Amino acid sequence: MKIDLIIPAAGFASRFPVNKLLYSLHGKCILEHVLDVVEQLDFHAIYVVTQYPEIKQLLSKRKAVCVWNPQPQKGLSSSLLVGLQECKDADAVMFLNGDMPYIKKESLVRMMELASDEHIVCGRYQGMIQNPMLFPICYREELERLSGDRGAKGIALYHLESCRFVELSEKEVCDVDTLADIYEN
Repeated sequence: MKIDLIIPAAGFASRFPVNKLLYSLHGKCILEHVLDVVEQLDFHAIYVVTQYPEIKQLLSKRKAVCVWNPQPQKGLSSSLLVGLQECKDADAVMFLNGDMPYIKKESLVRMMELASDEHIVCGRYQGMIQNPMLFPICYREELERLSGDRGAKGIALYHLESCRFVELSEKEVCDVDTLADIYEN
């Protein structure tokens, strides 16, 4: 199964004093932690959707492909849709936020192993659906209708009976929204 990965990295992160994805955490930027994990896996393609020249420059030395989001002000959905346009021959698409530096390779491998032509695969922590999420291409039309500052979680919740889950640790589901998030982990 060909699985493409989309990493949204075009947000404004208004609660963070600088571009949070480029913030140094344990000697490298937050986005690099995510890329170091996903570039070890057998994704058909990895797309990082951004509006930042600094991220584009960072990606020039990586396996991941930079995709430019010309309208990031339209919210998270705009990055997902721009990334989805690149996934022309994928059988499934995984969404993983670029601000999840503690995601484990093993969790993503398990999600990829559960991928099928009909089941959505979601991360889960304490009974709650979390990122990352993997959608077979049969959900493409629904994904293409996303709008605003919403991701694909609503689609997974609507099709809960079609979801399979991979349990994630508390640390894995930590996304960095504020400086406090970094210092608490």
